[in-house]
Amino acid sequence: MAIEPDNEPLSGARIILVGEEPTGATLDDALEAAGAFVWRVGDTHDALDALGRRRFDVVVGDLAMPRGEGLELCLAIRVQSELSGVHVLLLAGQDQGTELEEALSAGADDVLARPFDSAELLARVASGLRLVRLRRKVVSLDRTLEQLAVTDPLTGLPNRRAFDDLLAAEVARVHGGAAPVCVALVDVDDLARLNRSGGQEAGDRALRAVAAILASQTRDVDVASRIGPDEFALLLNNCTPHLAAHACVRIAEAVRAAGLTVSFGIAQLLPGTAAEETFLAAAVALEEAKGHGGDWVALAA
Repeated sequence: MAIEPDNEPLSGARIILVGEEPTGATLDDALEAAGAFVWRVGDTHDALDALGRRRFDVVVGDLAMPRGEGLELCLAIRVQSELSGVHVLLLAGQDQGTELEEALSAGADDVLARPFDSAELLARVASGLRLVRLRRKVVSLDRTLEQLAVTDPLTGLPNRRAFDDLLAAEVARVHGGAAPVCVALVDVDDLARLNRSGGQEAGDRALRAVAAILASQTRDVDVASRIGPDEFALLLNNCTPHLAAHACVRIAEAVRAAGLTVSFGIAQLLPGTAAEETFLAAAVALEEAKGHGGDWVALAA
């Protein structure tokens, strides 16, 4: 029974055909007619060069290529992690012998034995392309889940887990002699009262407003995170405590203009000091600021 190609999945596919096509451009034409973008290259070197320049979905090689280039091509693709999502289809002779085992061992995803017609090739390529697209969706989903794991869903800022990782990295940099870094803990004043009087939605609006101000009032090299129900944290890079205090005063003014107030506790990351010690010092300073009735900036002793 003849194989009916499912051409729709090939629309927009980017495919490399490697080697000289002995029957002319039949395969190239068939793939292009199905909506694919086809690049015909002469050998493994040209194929790898093309793969390095832009993203492709499927590579079709040939085990009949001279000097074992079909297997060489497959091996060369599989050792490059950035090409792990490329589907490799190798064409083989009618009497495959050990070719099939060698091709699969080299990392080929599929092997198509001669004789075949263009419809069968299209069906195999379409099947491979579906796998490629599925893998990319899985990778994209994994990245999304990873991002969600380190993002506060209410404000969109990095969460406590992300902050702890970033703080640990900054501690290592400071120990290595990097520019000064300060930690500023930020508490939204009277949030509990706001929640009682206006409900949780009012409190959430306040948190989102403060988060937006923190993000907009800090530099690209700084990081604002939400680390608790009513608490944020800033990592201020290349910043002494004096400069950090000035930055926090500016932020406090912006928050005040939005009808809210916040308190700050600031501590500098010092060489030889653990992340926990710096965080605790900033927390003590924050308590001092809250002791002044809020809307205050305090430096660690």
